[in-house]
Amino acid sequence: MKKVFLDCGGNDGCSVRKFRDLHDKNNDYIIHSFEPNPIFKKCYSNFFNHTFHEVATWIYDGNIKLYLDYIDGDGSSLIKEKKILFDSPSQIQEKKSTIVKCIDLSKWILDNLVSTDRIILKLDIEGAEYDVLKKMILDGSINYIDELFIDWHWDKIGKSKKEHDLFISSLNDVIVDSSWDAGDFKYRSRLVWKLYLKKELFFSKKYLKTLKNYLIYNIKNFSLVLFLTNY
Repeated sequence: MKKVFLDCGGNDGCSVRKFRDLHDKNNDYIIHSFEPNPIFKKCYSNFFNHTFHEVATWIYDGNIKLYLDYIDGDGSSLIKEKKILFDSPSQIQEKKSTIVKCIDLSKWILDNLVSTDRIILKLDIEGAEYDVLKKMILDGSINYIDELFIDWHWDKIGKSKKEHDLFISSLNDVIVDSSWDAGDFKYRSRLVWKLYLKKELFFSKKYLKTLKNYLIYNIKNFSLVLFLTNY
């Protein structure tokens, strides 16, 4: 029996660091990380008993568009409509995309693992989790999973809470931990620290620009009021 941790939506390797720290200090688990964004590949060079796959977690093998979080990559998604924190409706339509390789996760599990393995699946795939899990249910690969660590994105892809809760109830006997979050900075790479500073700078500039426009608008209106009151 193998112990396996499947890290889907690996980002900068933060989930590997968190999992090793909290659940696997002796490196007993074989870890497979699946991350399509090429900026994060270099973050995986120092892990033991670990394999990095530069692919997106999806429902078929091939190629697919990855819509980029153009500030720090953290919210990049296969789902075009998925909201990023700072998205306006126009930005959603104008998202930059790149073509990446993708894998059928369900098929990969059936081809590479057995049901008697101890398998923990982590999904943080920015809205694609519903399609991936639906296929795993249909294929039966969901029955291979002992625990599911997941970050849900129902509220960012237009699903209602009712739809989301109904979907969770279809996951049979899988132990679901919906609180998974490896965003604590003690688990992040130097690259993410740099990207975080870039994001902060972006928001600072955006805030200052908004403030500037607000002040210009109000000064113009105040001048207009003064003009009208004098005549």
